[in-house]
Amino acid sequence: MPYRTLAGIAFVAAAATAAWALPPVGAVPPRVEVENVAARAMRPLPDARPVLVMYEDKDAQAQNDHARKVLGKITDRAENRARFEFAAVADVASWNWWPAKKYVLADLQKIAARENTVLFADWTGALRKAWGMKAHKSTLVLTGADGKVLFAGEGTLTDAQIAALVGELKKLGCRVD
Repeated sequence: MPYRTLAGIAFVAAAATAAWALPPVGAVPPRVEVENVAARAMRPLPDARPVLVMYEDKDAQAQNDHARKVLGKITDRAENRARFEFAAVADVASWNWWPAKKYVLADLQKIAARENTVLFADWTGALRKAWGMKAHKSTLVLTGADGKVLFAGEGTLTDAQIAALVGELKKLGCRVD
């Protein structure tokens, strides 16, 4: 194969890989709006305060059960909620058609009420696409008050990744014990 062909293939492969990469630590991801399913209001991410985004579709729910247990102890504390916001975002782009959307919305509203939490819906996959997340992967992204990424992890997080995320939350002043 000629050198130019190989270089062209390498460039296309590198560009395709970069297109689906999470924003690196220190970067400011693009601002995207998601819908609060209870209030039926749009909310931008990132925002002017630290936000921990957990982004999942129905296929990715079990991938971060361990991380969810560890982080649940932190996010459930009232004093920590003053330091950062937890945003659970459902990737429901595959259900953005009538009449499916109304049933999915009703299910998300029931879950939010049962769990006493705020859930957000990404009806178009805009957040997933803008932030370079892979479909069917559980993703956790922590942004600071300046919008910069403090942590980003995708798929089942390792114990080291969970410890790094907890460390970043601790730097924000959260009680993590």
